[in-house]
Amino acid sequence: MPCREDSLLGMNLGIPVFSGKFESVKGLLGKSAAKKLFEDCKLPTAPGAENIRSEEELVNQLTILIAKYANVNKWIIKLDGELRGRGVAFFSLESIRVLSDIRKQRREIDET
Repeated sequence: MPCREDSLLGMNLGIPVFSGKFESVKGLLGKSAAKKLFEDCKLPTAPGAENIRSEEELVNQLTILIAKYANVNKWIIKLDGELRGRGVAFFSLESIRVLSDIRKQRREIDET
């Protein structure tokens, strides 16, 4: 459901913000559910993992994603249970030397 800030942003940008009745859309309020809907509709989405329930699972999934998408430098973590922009963190991998070495080795392998 769009919050007040979403509606104001839409008005300022001249973009309509649509939503259904709460009872109809409440199952899509979480970020994971919304991402799944986009994927089901074959819309492009960023690489990610959904429905993570523990810190250990977060670390494992993030490790897999970083290995799979080694060219992605910036990652965003969004927590489902937070509203109004809370529960969002981002970080950059650009300064991690070992990742730079892995990327260099991959480029060399791809070139041969």
